[in-house]
Amino acid sequence: MLCAPVAAVTYLGERQWPVVAMLVVSYAIIAIHAVRHATPGPVEPITVAVVGAYAACFMAMVRANVAIEGRITLYVAVQSSGLALLCLTTALPALRRGRTGAPRTDVRAHGHVAKLHT
Repeated sequence: MLCAPVAAVTYLGERQWPVVAMLVVSYAIIAIHAVRHATPGPVEPITVAVVGAYAACFMAMVRANVAIEGRITLYVAVQSSGLALLCLTTALPALRRGRTGAPRTDVRAHGHVAKLHT
């Protein structure tokens, strides 16, 4: 769904970069607004595990790229930027909770958030 505008422009044979630039700016504005107004919640262990596994696998690819190419290629640099943003997004609730001093929370089976006394 998020890539539908790029797919449509590609199908029409037009240039992709104006649409991609517009989407990146739009997504950044939405993300910044959401992060500023969101209440930090708990980080799920499975999310940390998936991001950690992805980061470990990606580091192997970067090392192989340097060994074979003798440098870090542009596509690896772009993917590294995406990986850094993914790691930041995963860590953001914990970082915001630490900055704001908000209490730790626990999501119960009923879907509400209960404050933990720590």
